[in-house]
Amino acid sequence: SGLSHLPGVPAVRDFLLEQLGIPAAVAPHTSFAAEFISDSTRAQLRGTGLSVPSFDSYADRLWQYWRAHLDPHRGQPAVSSEPLNGRIVLITGASSGIGLATAHAVARRGATVLMVARGKDDLADAADSVRAEGGVAYDYPCDITDADGVETLVQTILTEHGHVDYLVNNAGRSIRRSVLNSTDRMHDFERTMAVNYFGAVRLILALLPSMRARRFGHVVNISSIAVQTKVPRFAAYVASKSALDNFSEIAAVENKDAGITFTSVRMPLVRTPMIAPTDLYKSLPVPDPDQAAAIVVRALEDRPHRIDTPVGTFAQAVDLLMPSVKRTILHQGFRIFGESTAAQGKKPATKQQAGETGRTPLTVLAPVLMPLMSMPGPAARVARVVPGLQW
Repeated sequence: SGLSHLPGVPAVRDFLLEQLGIPAAVAPHTSFAAEFISDSTRAQLRGTGLSVPSFDSYADRLWQYWRAHLDPHRGQPAVSSEPLNGRIVLITGASSGIGLATAHAVARRGATVLMVARGKDDLADAADSVRAEGGVAYDYPCDITDADGVETLVQTILTEHGHVDYLVNNAGRSIRRSVLNSTDRMHDFERTMAVNYFGAVRLILALLPSMRARRFGHVVNISSIAVQTKVPRFAAYVASKSALDNFSEIAAVENKDAGITFTSVRMPLVRTPMIAPTDLYKSLPVPDPDQAAAIVVRALEDRPHRIDTPVGTFAQAVDLLMPSVKRTILHQGFRIFGESTAAQGKKPATKQQAGETGRTPLTVLAPVLMPLMSMPGPAARVARVVPGLQW
């Protein structure tokens, strides 16, 4: 109380309390000594034949009610070696790739997995593969760009499971095409935003009320290293992922006191069949879906604000300290690497070779790494300088 009269101390005290989620108004009462007595109650009951029961006869019932309905931390996972055990995890884009690998990973940790994807048959097979390993999995076919479909999906899930503890927004779409060649293709930007941004936000908004009611919920958004590198020809993709990142930043601040947290995973390129036709990536130490899933599991268990890659962090640093140098490098990469086969108006041999509607960009790092390609063993050099799984 003495320190509170010093200039600036109350403001600092109130700020620190707010950071802990404690209303500043309670500060003057922290040293208040209370003694609970029943004199008034006894006076009111005099002559009625009723008496005040012993406190220990009903204390347990009060405690149970408080813990079930009033505890500000109710619903949050207990501290254990397996924080996902018994939890309900909803994963979009769960029929293949990172989504399927993540479903297997969280199921092995005791979570109930709700798997969402557009393809009904592929999704059913994916859920069967999780169950074949002893995991608990449910498949829910849904196109997250369909507002009515998402509303039905969430209502069904909440009816059948009661709540969702974790949401992994993994479903995504990528378009590789320069802005100049997109002047008559506004639909490319709209359909990319529909999946990567509006679809993810639609799910977050639908699940947020139930998460807040339980005072627990965590959202993991699978973003991209492209948000940090801002590589050419991915304007639609990078813009959609950046929009989701910024939405989540604000949502995290607004819902901090309700126990709702968000993690943005700036995922690097992942070794999938999609990138097989691209010779550039054969010499790079690219993680496979299981390694990517391990990153997602870390996001679920530790709930950090963001998970970056060393290369992405380096790209941001260069952009901050030497923006003109970064733009020059990216422009040179833009000139060296041509458009995708589809953007050139040619019919690709396969969808993967087109690189037009894949889950992740096929050339996210190419413009940044291209100036190094003239050196012997460039991939090995970079991997030694910037080690780590996320590379």
